[in-house]
Amino acid sequence: MSRSEADVQDLRMIERCLELARQGVKQGELPFGAVIAYRGQVIAEATNHVSSECDVTRHAELVALSEAQKTLRQKRLPDCTLYSIVEPCPMCSFPAREGADWSRGVRHFISDHGRIFEMGRSVGQQFVEQTA
Repeated sequence: MSRSEADVQDLRMIERCLELARQGVKQGELPFGAVIAYRGQVIAEATNHVSSECDVTRHAELVALSEAQKTLRQKRLPDCTLYSIVEPCPMCSFPAREGADWSRGVRHFISDHGRIFEMGRSVGQQFVEQTA
């Protein structure tokens, strides 16, 4: 996949995250959404479930990570990308990092702020500006 194709795909995934966040607000949640793609295909998506489940650990990213692990039936998430509308908080980034192994796990997060994060470290990619 070329970089421009990947940029378009990244933008589509972020748009889906924003759509999920809007749905969450309609359900009384805070506006967060997350998508996990495996080799470019969505395998999990989630909104926040903090209010509905009265559980502060049910951030959209964690719910999506759990769903992806169940979908792939494994702890490791090979060739997966976690998309989120914000840079994941420490609580959300730690399980993704721990559930990954650098050669086979979640490689990076992509946020609506237009940056790619290598397991929480910005590499300065401005894909949103490039594709807008």
